[in-house]
Amino acid sequence: MAPSNDDRMITEPESERVDPLLRNGNLSAITITLVFSLGFATQWGSNPVGWEADDLPAVAALGLGILLQFGALASLLPQGSLDPARFRRAVRAHVGGMVAMLLGIVVGIGGDAPWLDRSQPPSEQRRSLP
Repeated sequence: MAPSNDDRMITEPESERVDPLLRNGNLSAITITLVFSLGFATQWGSNPVGWEADDLPAVAALGLGILLQFGALASLLPQGSLDPARFRRAVRAHVGGMVAMLLGIVVGIGGDAPWLDRSQPPSEQRRSLP
């Protein structure tokens, strides 16, 4: 006797896929954090305090974070991103990008903190420190 449709539904697992609403929500979150990251990088890049070699670690972390976030966004755009393994990789890349951005922001702001004295023009601030 052949199994009925009801029996096949119970015994055959449906292929696992990520809910499209969950993926779309993650796409929104990644896009929002990527826009923030690009905005911060633009704002920090136009900082009146001069750039020095000691700013390179912050720039590297910011760049890495932005690249990871772009990668996560790009990997979630195709239909195949509903595959759970691919979805998890994209989410991990996004979280890694956020951590790298946070590190870059902390290093960048911490590196500029000694030069945020308002009593001197920005161009003179770095020169006045020993």
